[in-house]
Amino acid sequence: MDIHVLNREMAGKYVPDKPEILIGILNSKPPENVPVNVVPSNFRLAYLTYVVDDIDEKFEDYILISRDTASRIVDDFLRYRDRIEGFAVHCLAGLSRSPAVAVALNECFSLGHEQREFFSEYYTVNYAVYLAIHSAWRERKKAGNRESW
Repeated sequence: MDIHVLNREMAGKYVPDKPEILIGILNSKPPENVPVNVVPSNFRLAYLTYVVDDIDEKFEDYILISRDTASRIVDDFLRYRDRIEGFAVHCLAGLSRSPAVAVALNECFSLGHEQREFFSEYYTVNYAVYLAIHSAWRERKKAGNRESW
C-alpha cells in the first residue's frame, strides 16, 4: 500500500493516481483549523479530518490526541482499507503528526513499509499520536473478530 506523508501545502496540490484516502490532521487554532482545499480527484475516496495539535502532553488549551480521536482514525481506516491502494496523510508541516499516523497505521495493519521510512532525520514523530493509534488498534483488535487485521 502506498503511503504519502505531506505538509498542508503539498496536500492541497496532491492528486492521487489510484484509489486513496487523504487523512488531515488539523490544528485547533486558525488559520490551520480548517480542511485544505484539495484538487478534485476521482481516486480520492474520502478526505478524513481530525483536530489534534502538535503536542505530546496536555498544554494550555491545545488539543492532545484523545482516545476517541485515535479510535476514529483506526475505524475510518478499517472502513476504507479494502477499497484503497494507498493513503496520504498531512498535518501543518508534515514532520510530526502525519508521520506518526503513517507509521502507526503501517505497523498496526502490516502495510509493508520499513519503519525507518518514517522515523528519519526529516521527521520528529509525535509519540502521543503514534501511541494513541496503537492503543486504539489493540482495543479494536481485542474487541473485534476481524480476520485480516
